[in-house]
Amino acid sequence: MEQSKTNIKINASKDATIHYKGDVAKLYNKNRTSSLKWKREQKIMEKIISNFSPKSIILDIPVGTGRLIPFYDSRSHKIYGIDISSDMLAETSKATKGTNTDIDLIEGNIEKIPLRDNSVDYVVCMRLFNLIPISTLVIGLKEFCRVSRDRIFIQVRVIEDIGLIKLIAKMLLDSRTHINSLTHQIIILLKKTLNIIKGQSNKGKNEIARENYYLHRKEDIYDVLRDEGFDIVRTIEIDKGMDFRKRLYKPFLIIECKKN
Repeated sequence: MEQSKTNIKINASKDATIHYKGDVAKLYNKNRTSSLKWKREQKIMEKIISNFSPKSIILDIPVGTGRLIPFYDSRSHKIYGIDISSDMLAETSKATKGTNTDIDLIEGNIEKIPLRDNSVDYVVCMRLFNLIPISTLVIGLKEFCRVSRDRIFIQVRVIEDIGLIKLIAKMLLDSRTHINSLTHQIIILLKKTLNIIKGQSNKGKNEIARENYYLHRKEDIYDVLRDEGFDIVRTIEIDKGMDFRKRLYKPFLIIECKKN
C-alpha cells in the first residue's frame, strides 16, 4: 500500500523557486547522472545510509528529485523531504509513485524548518551549501541542530590554500578526477550539439553556470559546525578539485557530524 506523501509550502525563497522550475527540474537528473562524480556521491551515500538504524526518521533537505530515496526505502525509514522548489518536489513525487516510501514532501528552506525540536534522527543535506552565503549557512546549521537528535551529513565544495607543490601532489594522486571532469564536459558538449542538430532547445541544460556559487574555506565550514553544536566525526573526499591559477585545492566533501 502506498504511504502518505504530503506537500506543504513553508517559507520559500523567490529566486531559487524561480530557478528550479520547468526544464531545470525535469532535466536535473539527466544532466548529472553521466558524471562519475555523481555516481561516486551515490555510492558513498548508499553506504552511509545503509548504516542508519532501521526505521529512523530522516530529514533530507533539499530533497531535490529524490535521488537518495531508493537507499532510504531499503530500511523502512520515515522521510521528511524539504525543497524550495515545487517543481523539484513534483519530480520526487513521480519517483516515489507506486512505492511504499513513507515520505512527507514539504516546500520550504533551511532558514525555518517546519519540524519540532529533536524530531529527526538524521539530517542529510546534499548540494546546497555552495548555493548559499555563509550567513544563511549558519542559520541552516542552527536549524539542523534544533531538529536533529543524532547526526547530520552535509556535502560542500571547499577551498584550501595548500601551496603549489602539495597541489601538484594531489593531482598526481588522483588524476582520475580531472580526466573524469574533462570527460563529463565533453559529454555535455556533445549532447548540446546533438540537440542543436535535432532542432531542440538547450534551455535548462546549463543552469549551473547561472546560479550563485559560493566557495567556502574549509576551516570556516569546520568552525561554524563546531560553533553551532556539532562534533566533526569524519570527512570524505568525493573529488579533488583544483585551481592552479590561484593555487587553491577545491575538494568536494561529505562531512559527518554528531550533535554534541
